[in-house]
Amino acid sequence: MDDPWDGIVSFLEGTAEAQSADRGLREVLLGVHDDERVAQVNDRLSGPLRELVKRAKRTGALRKDAEATDLGVVVMMLCLVADIAGDVAPQLWRRYLPMLLDGLRPGGKLPVPPIGEDDLRDAMTSHKQRLLRVVQHHPG
Repeated sequence: MDDPWDGIVSFLEGTAEAQSADRGLREVLLGVHDDERVAQVNDRLSGPLRELVKRAKRTGALRKDAEATDLGVVVMMLCLVADIAGDVAPQLWRRYLPMLLDGLRPGGKLPVPPIGEDDLRDAMTSHKQRLLRVVQHHPG
């Protein structure tokens, strides 16, 4: 897209829409079943997202302290909304996306630095392993 802010909004809306409609896709992208597959998805997305973030910062549309990993975390937040409320309110993520987008706009200072790409992948792997232990400990 010509406007990088529109690109960010479109990416987040499209990702949230697809993942709220398809639990299997959401699980694949969050690495629930296949570490290799999630690594492939992350590798394909990380470069274009970094470029989109750079462009949006240059135009002043995105806060200077935002990073591509912040968009990944926003996607995870929206996925959690879909996981929790999807059966009852499948469009609820649309309520929270504007709030999250407002936080990506310039202004203010964030209290902690962003997570790095490698640390985010490690955190997702660790989270998945904890979930698997819970499921294995409490089957059914």
